[in-house]
Amino acid sequence: MYAVDTAYGQLAWKLRNDPRVVVIERTNALHAEPAPGGVDLVVIDLGWTRQAHAIPAALRWLRTGGRIITLIKPHYEIDRAEFARMARGGVLPDDEGEKIANAVVERLRGAGHTVAAIARSPIRGGAKSGAGNAEWLALITTPLS
Repeated sequence: MYAVDTAYGQLAWKLRNDPRVVVIERTNALHAEPAPGGVDLVVIDLGWTRQAHAIPAALRWLRTGGRIITLIKPHYEIDRAEFARMARGGVLPDDEGEKIANAVVERLRGAGHTVAAIARSPIRGGAKSGAGNAEWLALITTPLS
């Protein structure tokens, strides 16, 4: 298991001390060198990074038949002017967030990626109070051969 993070010291202590986890910190996941032999699953939770950049980087890490679970954060998928126009108190209305997430999925499909499923995350982004932006999880699959 590999955990890549631009920060330092943010990984949960239990994972940090698990001998199965290779911790790679102070490293931008978009530029990290893939694990030797690849991996079967990449899980993405990136801030300030659009899926159009994250997915190609994640695909470099996958073995044949691998999968990606990615967290789509609609507030990072639009430009700041759009966000400022649509957001109320720094939070997008859920229906706008859903439209943006669906548009991201369609762009991924248009780029040739197989989005097998999409589901709203039960956890709202950014706010511990539950008042943050709605986010979506997407499952991207790759061919078995």
